[in-house]
Amino acid sequence: MRFLAICLALLVPLGALAQDTESDRGFIQGLLEDALSAPGRSVRMEGFAGALSSRATIERIIVTDPEGTWLTATDLVLVWNRSALLRGRIAIDEITIGEIDLPRPPVPVKDPLPSPEASGGFALPDLPVSVEIAKMEITRAELGTEILGQDAALSVSGKASLAGGSGEASLDVKRLDRPGQITLEGGFDNITRELRIDLALREPKNGLAANLLNLPGRPSVRMEVQGDDPITDFTARMRLATDGQDRLTGDVTLTTDEDGATGFDATLGGDLAPVLLPEFAAFLGDQVTLAASGERRADGGFLLDRLDIGTAAMQIRGTAEIAADGWPHELMLDATISPPTGDRVTLPLPGPRTTVRAANLTAHFDAESGDEWRIDGTASGIEQDGLRIGSLELGGSGQILRAAQSVSGALLFEADGLVAPTNPALARALGARVRGGLEFGWSADAPLRLRNLALRGADYGLGGTITISIPDDLAALTVVPDLRLNADDLTRFAGLAGIDLGGRADLAISGRVEPLSGRMALRFDGQTQNLSTGLAPLDPLLDGQGRLILALERDETGLRQQHGEPHRQPAPTRPRAARTQRRGGIDRTSGTTGGGLDPQRRQHPPGRGADHISRNRHR
Repeated sequence: MRFLAICLALLVPLGALAQDTESDRGFIQGLLEDALSAPGRSVRMEGFAGALSSRATIERIIVTDPEGTWLTATDLVLVWNRSALLRGRIAIDEITIGEIDLPRPPVPVKDPLPSPEASGGFALPDLPVSVEIAKMEITRAELGTEILGQDAALSVSGKASLAGGSGEASLDVKRLDRPGQITLEGGFDNITRELRIDLALREPKNGLAANLLNLPGRPSVRMEVQGDDPITDFTARMRLATDGQDRLTGDVTLTTDEDGATGFDATLGGDLAPVLLPEFAAFLGDQVTLAASGERRADGGFLLDRLDIGTAAMQIRGTAEIAADGWPHELMLDATISPPTGDRVTLPLPGPRTTVRAANLTAHFDAESGDEWRIDGTASGIEQDGLRIGSLELGGSGQILRAAQSVSGALLFEADGLVAPTNPALARALGARVRGGLEFGWSADAPLRLRNLALRGADYGLGGTITISIPDDLAALTVVPDLRLNADDLTRFAGLAGIDLGGRADLAISGRVEPLSGRMALRFDGQTQNLSTGLAPLDPLLDGQGRLILALERDETGLRQQHGEPHRQPAPTRPRAARTQRRGGIDRTSGTTGGGLDPQRRQHPPGRGADHISRNRHR
C-alpha cells in the first residue's frame, strides 16, 4: 500500500529528528497527509500519536475522492528500532492494520502516458540503508462487490527485506468468510541477477477467481506460476486448473540482452472449452494453442515476429513491427474460420448468439515495399438474433505515410442475401442487398474525416461526410455529420416506424453529436413527395411536394425540438431524371453517389473495388 511506502520513506529523516517530545506531531501528520494525497484523492488522519517514537499509531485513515469515502483503515501501528538507523538499518518489528473497509474502487484519475522509451533493465533499488520488515499484517479487510465481484473478507500477512541490492518477500492472503488462499514467495539479487517467484491461488467452488473470470458453474480454481532463473533468461511455468483438471499449461520466457531489449517467447495450450460457455465447445475443440515471440526494444520499438493462435475452428497467424514513435513498419494478419464439423459454428462472442459457415480476413502492410496497406475479408452464412446474411465481403486499401504522420484509404463492402425472418419490418427496410463504401483520412493533431460515404439499398441511400474529433478527453469526442438521406419509397420503413409511412424523401442531415456525453444538435432539412403517415388530419397537408425542417437538441436538460415543421411546397415537381444531389448525395438517375464514392464505379482502391468483390462472389 502507498501508506506503507510513505512510512518507510520517512523513517530516515524521522530517526535524525527523534526526541522525547511529541511537539512536532502536527507537522509530521501534515507531511504524511500531503504525501499520501494527490489530485482526485484526499487523505485525512485521526488519532495520530508517537510520531517521533519507536511506536507510532494512527486510529483512523480516511481516503476520499470526488464521490466520497472509498477507503477507511483503522488501528494502524508502526513499531521500529530507531537505534538501528545508526548502524545503517531500518528494522521494523511490526506494521499492522486492524481493519480496512474498501467498498468500491476510487474514481479513476487520468495519468499521463508513459514515455515510449524502455526503462532499462530491472533492478531493485540500492538504498543507503538496509530494510527489514519482520511482520506485515492486515487483520481484516472488507472488500465490496465492486472490487472483486462479490463481498469478501480477507486477512493479509507477510514479511520483506532489502539489503545490498538483494530482496526477499512473502505474502499470504486468506479469505475469512470462506475457504480460499493466495500465497507469494519471491526474491531477486542484483549481483547474481537471479529471480525467484512462486505464486499459488487455491479456491473452492464459487470463489473470487471463478466469479471474476465468469466461469460457467463457478468451479474450483487452482493457478500456479513458478520460476527460478537468471532474469536475463527467465522462464515462468504456468498452470490453470478447474475442478481438478488442467485447463491451460505452458511456459513464458523473458530474455534481456546487453542493449536493454527484452525478448519474450510464450507457448501455452490446453482444453479451455469447459471453462467457457458450452455453445463455444465446437469452436474451441479440446486443444487451444497460443505461440508468440518478439521483443520490446531498448528504444521503445516493438517486434512481434510470430503469433499463432489455433482452435478447432480458427487459425490466426500474424507478425508486427512498430517503431518507437508508434508508427507501424510491418503488419501481417491471416485469419480463417471453418466449422470442424457440420456446416456452421458458433463464435465465442458476447451478446446474441452468432454463427457463421466460413470467414477469412487478411491484412498487410510493409514499409520496405511501399506505403500501401490492404485488407480483404469475406464471411458467409452469418446468423445473429434473427438476422441472416448470405455473404459479406470487404475490401480496402490506402497509404500509411510515417513522415507526414497520416493514414488514408478507402473501404468498400457488400452484404447480400439479407433475411430477417423473425423481424419482417427490419427485413423489408434493409432489402436483400446493401452495399457501400467510404474514403477516410487522418493525420496527427487533426480529426478523422470519412469522406464520400455511400450506403445504398434497393431504393434508398445515404451519402456525405462525417468528421470525428478525438480529443485527449474522450468524453468530449465529437461527430459532425454532413449527410444526405434519400428514400424513393418510404413504405419499406413503415414497419420500423410503426406508422403507415409512404411517399419519398430527400433529406440533408447536419449538426454535431457527442456520443459519449449524449449531447447532440441535429438539423434535418429536405424535400418530400406525397408523404403519408396514415394519420387522416395530417396526410392532406403532406400531399404533393413539401419541405421538412426539423432541429433537435439534447443536453443535460433533456431532448427538445427547436423549430420547424413539414409544410407544402407550391413549386412544381421537377422531372425525376433531372433531380440529382450534390455533396455525396445519391444520384437517383444513375443510382450512384453524386461527387462521391460509387460502389458500382472504379473509384476505389486499386484491385479492391466493387468489381473485385463481384468477381470473388461468383468464383
